[in-house]
Amino acid sequence: MCCPTDSATTSPTATGRAAGAGRMHESRAHGDESGGDLQAGNWCMMLFYIRDTDAARAKLDAVKAFSPNPLRPPKLGLDPFLMDVALHKSLAYLWLGNLNTKCLVPLIEEACAAAGGAPSDFKAVPSLPLYFAGEFRDFLFGVELMGEMQAVAGFDAGECFAVKMSAFSMLGEGNRSEVHDLKKGRVRSYATSRAGLRAMDALPSSAPTFKKAV
Repeated sequence: MCCPTDSATTSPTATGRAAGAGRMHESRAHGDESGGDLQAGNWCMMLFYIRDTDAARAKLDAVKAFSPNPLRPPKLGLDPFLMDVALHKSLAYLWLGNLNTKCLVPLIEEACAAAGGAPSDFKAVPSLPLYFAGEFRDFLFGVELMGEMQAVAGFDAGECFAVKMSAFSMLGEGNRSEVHDLKKGRVRSYATSRAGLRAMDALPSSAPTFKKAV
């Protein structure tokens, strides 16, 4: 289950979690838990990450594709920082609009730990399936595509991974959040619940950690 922890952590979000815990406690003390009811979305989400190295770039260069290497984005006259801002603005929207996305921050931290790196060692590449497949719209089938992607690129363990947040079934209370390494397969799996996600603070930096891997 996805639930808060009071244990010390060395992750970049430690300060935000500590502050968020106080805000969440204060909110509950006044009986205000309505924020979670504003969540409207419920669809499967996946986000791919690649280690930001020359070796990973070379493997993507070898893929026969009709779009630019996602680790070599085209120069559009924009500061690369602005491209990252656009990505994170989209994730912020999904954080507020799709309930299962609220476990994204701790899930990425777990994924990076499993890969043996820090979040700053990786680049988020939401379009990676499109780079390999040309046309790909439904992440419900993202895991099935990973074998073909790995066969073409030959990533090393910990070089490329995806985090997956499953949708809730109709009238269901629980779902699963997973970490998939393209070479090793599924390396983390967690049970999450509507109640646990609704109880979370609204700020991503105040997301709880996952206490139990299944």
